[in-house]
Amino acid sequence: MEAKTPTCAAINWDANGEPSSQQFADVYFAKEHGLAESHYVFISQNQLPERFAALAEHAHFVIGETGFGTGLNFLATLEVWRQYAPPSAHLHFISAELYPLTHTDLRRALALWPQLHNSAEELLGAYPPIFSQEVNKGSFRLSLAGNVQLTLIFADATEAFAQFRPHYLGKNLMPVQNNLSLGGKDWAVDAWFLDGFAPAKNPAMWQLDLFRALAHLSKPGTTLSTFTAAAIVKRGLEQAGFAWQKQRGFGRKRDMVTAVCLPFSRYFPHRPQQQNNWHYTSAPHQTGKHVLVIGGGMAGCHAAFALAQRGFSVTLAEAQGLASGGSGNAQGIVYATLSHTTGPFADINLAAFLFACQFYQQHKLFVNSGAQSGVLDLHSDLSLLAAITQRFSGNQQWVYAVTPARASEIAGVPINDHGLFYPQAGWLNPQRLCRQLKAHHNIHLVESTAVRELVYERNRWQTTLGEFDQVVIAAAQDSLAFNSAQAIKIKAIRGQVTAVNAAADLQCVVCGEGYIAPMQDGIMHTGASFNPKSASLDILAADTALNLHNAARLSPAFANLNVLSDRAGLRCVTPDYLPLVGPLPRPEFLQQFKAYNTNRWAYVDTAAAFYPQLYMLSGLGSRGLTYSPIAAAIIASLIAGEPLPISTELWKFIHPARFWVRDLIRGVAPEDVNRPLNNF
Repeated sequence: MEAKTPTCAAINWDANGEPSSQQFADVYFAKEHGLAESHYVFISQNQLPERFAALAEHAHFVIGETGFGTGLNFLATLEVWRQYAPPSAHLHFISAELYPLTHTDLRRALALWPQLHNSAEELLGAYPPIFSQEVNKGSFRLSLAGNVQLTLIFADATEAFAQFRPHYLGKNLMPVQNNLSLGGKDWAVDAWFLDGFAPAKNPAMWQLDLFRALAHLSKPGTTLSTFTAAAIVKRGLEQAGFAWQKQRGFGRKRDMVTAVCLPFSRYFPHRPQQQNNWHYTSAPHQTGKHVLVIGGGMAGCHAAFALAQRGFSVTLAEAQGLASGGSGNAQGIVYATLSHTTGPFADINLAAFLFACQFYQQHKLFVNSGAQSGVLDLHSDLSLLAAITQRFSGNQQWVYAVTPARASEIAGVPINDHGLFYPQAGWLNPQRLCRQLKAHHNIHLVESTAVRELVYERNRWQTTLGEFDQVVIAAAQDSLAFNSAQAIKIKAIRGQVTAVNAAADLQCVVCGEGYIAPMQDGIMHTGASFNPKSASLDILAADTALNLHNAARLSPAFANLNVLSDRAGLRCVTPDYLPLVGPLPRPEFLQQFKAYNTNRWAYVDTAAAFYPQLYMLSGLGSRGLTYSPIAAAIIASLIAGEPLPISTELWKFIHPARFWVRDLIRGVAPEDVNRPLNNF
């Protein structure tokens, strides 16, 4: 099926202020009973109050929805969740929407439900920016209070849900039940809201491929409800492995349908052929709650915090002191690297940036550890700037182009270049940030303790600090000390930051060739040098001079800065400058997938060989503050058995095994497992 590109919803507003879709000539809801219909069709028919109340502590519940629309179903569910579910339980609400409402239209629609005002304001505060058609396509993870995760996927519903396990769904293939996972505990949808515009208005959505996509994310007993009882719906559900029943419809509607997913073996006895299944492995034997995180920098502290929030008992081991290595700078920048083209680098950077800004806002980290001052990114190439601006036009709350005059107004100092301004971005003190993250009551910090050996026995990891169910290696370049990390390719690159007396009342971070940040405790910081041929921590006069030169190029206000001190650190980077996030492959992985030497699309009928419950979070480079929150969420999702905050296909571009896969495709011999990995 040809992929569809999302665009904004075109809304008609009637005399009563009620919205309807121009694309489908159908209403989103009826004001006199829209909320009541949501409760009847989706909440009551899926028995959600009873199921929420019966959840165990720290349990996860997943709801999938076709057609987010105005978010009315989500907000109704949110109210019920907060009334009935245990405070420690986690709700994951995944919703697909091909035509997302703009922030303005969403606010206008939800204003019709004053009883939902508080929840609506929370949703509106987290709602992702709507840019161009090309940029909007993708997943956006929103975190709300009370352990609620909302994943909005701006795409056709079939395409949206197939992205979680795409290799199990082909044009003529059925989903299957199996014991494979992405390297951690697997997950499934517990209840489906089959919403959207009526089959007569939107027949393209209500196809067999959609019902199969729902089935392959379900488990025996997964429930489903929908407002319609159209024949195409009942037939599709039955063919995909759901047992359906007609129920009395809401209001004047005579019928609606509920369904339950049947055991897969009864309907899908044959395993389909798959392609590129190298990221799937056997599900873990056990999923205990004791985790060791090795490394007390930004990566490790974020990982520890994400796991602690999910109820895990985390030991955070740091060989020196908290945030003493590459995370030890006094100021770090939260910023985006937007591109004028599409591709995984651009998509990952945008997803990470949006996720990070929301994370730091939600946990008040900008307030307590820095400032959401905005970031001004200067560009000398005006044609490139125009291309980026065109792609990301449509939401000035997140990014917009500025002239030198406007840039000077924003920064509070003279600026001579055009640029992009990111109002939601800012700077953080990494050491303060790490201290706040590690303060979670489920985290036990052990400093001045190096963990160098990991032994897997009796289904647990044995270390000098005891035994653990899962281990996350987040030790930057020190990760190479572990034998189990031979698949990774990372390199330490030197950088030096210069502290100077405050020379001007700078109002935002200014970036270009280097950066300079607003005053912190009477001091400003500028940098950072980039020397890929050196891993020295010596202070170099040449780097100091370079930092001062670059600061002066950003603004004439910084032409004569008074140097106070310098600090050198090491960035941990990969050959493609994307991070390493996920489970670590074992050496036999290369033998398993040697067929890639001759056919990059080869089907390999086996679970890939990964170390059990062993994960890597590294290679963040100069974007540690931007990458860390979403990378930590990915690791925590794998361990806890949650939906990933990005699509599975996009995750493969930051998977630790990706370099072995690329080597195999390029024809590197699988037997050459011990070759040098870090010469790049």
